[in-house]
Amino acid sequence: MCVLLDKFDEHDGPVRGICFHQDQPIFVSGGDDYKIKVWNYKQRRCIFTLLGHLDYIRSTFFHHKYPWIISSSDDQTVRIWNWQSRNSIAILTGHNHYVMCAQFHPSEDLVASASLDQTVRIWDISGLSA
Repeated sequence: MCVLLDKFDEHDGPVRGICFHQDQPIFVSGGDDYKIKVWNYKQRRCIFTLLGHLDYIRSTFFHHKYPWIISSSDDQTVRIWNWQSRNSIAILTGHNHYVMCAQFHPSEDLVASASLDQTVRIWDISGLSA
């Protein structure tokens, strides 16, 4: 049996992406308000908001090793954020339509992004510093 534990409702529009952190009691969400929110589910609150995308956010994921979040957006970009410093550390451009999803490779310094421009792009992120 499943039981609802809580509801988090600080987004100003539909929420499209969500991901739990593998070690910390946090999750990340993104939505149509152009905001990425990082929540502490044990404290039951939003701990900070990341701003930078210029359109709907489609997906949000944590990196498996580094304090990074990846997000994809209808602004045709992928952003990588350091969630500890709360800064955008990379903006990946090149798609010419909405970027529906972006994901870190589970063991290599790679990112994959998928877009309505009918392409999947693979990005080498080995030049980023943790």
